[in-house]
Amino acid sequence: MKEVKSENLKTFLDVNENVQTLDVREEDERQYGYIEGLHIPLSQLENRYTEVPKDIKVVVYCAGGLRSKKAIEFLENKSFSNLLNLSDGIYEYLKLV
Repeated sequence: MKEVKSENLKTFLDVNENVQTLDVREEDERQYGYIEGLHIPLSQLENRYTEVPKDIKVVVYCAGGLRSKKAIEFLENKSFSNLLNLSDGIYEYLKLV
């Protein structure tokens, strides 16, 4: 599984690199902050995974990197190969912006 740190994600977004983010946290967790992009809670991913693009880099994130790993494992079993795990989680990213 490929991983990315918050600093790298910030650079991707700052230079407008063609990247999509995917938040797999539950709706109530988003009140603490989020990155514009897709929001599909892990609990709904099995029914909504077709919404995730396969043709661009997708950075999957949650609070600390564990649910995003589970999401990536699921998606890789559905033939996704364009995924990066935000290993240090959304709260580390939010400290940078």
